[in-house]
Amino acid sequence: SIAQVNLGLAYYFSNLPSEAITYLLEAESKFAQFHDKLQLARIYTNLGLAYMMNGSNEKASSAFEHSIQAYHELGQTSLVINAMDGLAASYIAQKQYQSATEVINKAMSLLPQIVSEPNYSYLEHSLNTHLQQTQNEQSFVFVAKANIS
Repeated sequence: SIAQVNLGLAYYFSNLPSEAITYLLEAESKFAQFHDKLQLARIYTNLGLAYMMNGSNEKASSAFEHSIQAYHELGQTSLVINAMDGLAASYIAQKQYQSATEVINKAMSLLPQIVSEPNYSYLEHSLNTHLQQTQNEQSFVFVAKANIS
């Protein structure tokens, strides 16, 4: 199962998301049999990324939601925030800016808990970038609607 995960990641990093998804789903079914929540959480995050690369943003959202839940149950706050960042990105791709903003704000409220974690700076930057993106898109939609009226 670990080899399937690694193959999935190799295909993902080779920009072959369909192949990545195939291997990650195979690994998911195996780890689900053993109730390995940590591996499942990792798989769901990677599935979310592969689904986004594949343009399947609704499936990506679902995968990220599963990852958030599993990491939350494991008490892995920095990885919860990482998966929330992925969920926000999937919402942005679906033009669900309000949902993205809500997820980002919740994730940002958790950041003070992980200041000493190695991925803190990355997550802070990524969340701020996604927040700016949602604000820009919402402003554009508002201006476009105002011009139509």
